[in-house]
Amino acid sequence: MLELDSTFCKVPKSACSTLKEQAIGSATRIPKVNVLINDRMQLLNVILTGRNIHDSEPAIKLFYNVDIAGKKILADKAYSCQAIRDYLEKLSSVVCIPDKSTFKTKYTFDAELYKQRKLVERFFQRIKNFRHFRHISTRFDKLATCFENFVLLAACVQPLIPARRLLS
Repeated sequence: MLELDSTFCKVPKSACSTLKEQAIGSATRIPKVNVLINDRMQLLNVILTGRNIHDSEPAIKLFYNVDIAGKKILADKAYSCQAIRDYLEKLSSVVCIPDKSTFKTKYTFDAELYKQRKLVERFFQRIKNFRHFRHISTRFDKLATCFENFVLLAACVQPLIPARRLLS
């Protein structure tokens, strides 16, 4: 089972890069972290985009170099578009994405399977709120590569963080 989601990170003005190729969402200065994780909360792929980029645009790129054939893919309504559904069905994956209310064609949806989507939310909770990785939620890095590397580092270390320490 694989889960797909994204989250925003706040950015202080001092963290804005003047380099156009390194600026994350230069128009808005607020980056969005798009992740693909497995059922053990392990990061499989990450893409940084600007806040003005819709979640569904980098979604198919997240599946590159990941074996998704025959796996269950869980995502929220933001990823409910025909291109993503066609790509996943072509690879014979089980798609568990609720339909948007504006969809004309209704797809089957397993509500019980969708309840297991809480893992990706827990993943973001761990990498954004643990005291050593708090600068992921506020993004003090000026360069996109530095910020992305720190997200990867936090994703490697986050399974080692005990859940009870997050509450304190």
